[in-house]
Amino acid sequence: MVPTFNHGAEEIFDLHATPSHNGAISEAFRHRPGAVRSFHPTHAYAAIGPLAAELCANHLEAGTFTMNSPLGKLARRDGWIILLGVGMNRCTAAHLGECLAASHCIGCGRQQRWGRDAQTGQGHGVRGDLWRNGDCLIEWGPLEKRLRERGLIADGRIGPCHVMRMRAQDVVDVAYEMARHFCPTCPTLPLAQ
Repeated sequence: MVPTFNHGAEEIFDLHATPSHNGAISEAFRHRPGAVRSFHPTHAYAAIGPLAAELCANHLEAGTFTMNSPLGKLARRDGWIILLGVGMNRCTAAHLGECLAASHCIGCGRQQRWGRDAQTGQGHGVRGDLWRNGDCLIEWGPLEKRLRERGLIADGRIGPCHVMRMRAQDVVDVAYEMARHFCPTCPTLPLAQ
């Protein structure tokens, strides 16, 4: 499973036509035979394999950063995250922990977005999330430091590329713990619409 997010760059999300803004690997992956893509206006995932349809199902209804989203399902199934040539600031699983802790800086479901129905081709309104208006005390250095202190990140290399490997649920749990500590007094709020 890979992120094929467009981060709201597209006016109307089209399941088949909207490209991934997460790099060439994720864009190539979503075009592979057997790839299944979740329907979400800003944070769609693509997956291949026997669990692909299950992981990607009902993403819009589940919400962006919930444990019923594709990434949440991966975490619940004891899945792993591989950060290939990128830093911790690309580890979306942290947002699941923040939302589980009811962090007030992410406006879940508070922004109108548009999606195109894959079956009918009709456009319709869907709910997306508002992002925060300032810095986060958890991301990204503090989260990585805490994960490393607990021995939850393994480092390696593929050729010249640095690779970090960690359990998705570990990231969710540590981000949740940190959010419960830092968020109640943090002044950062969702962006105004």
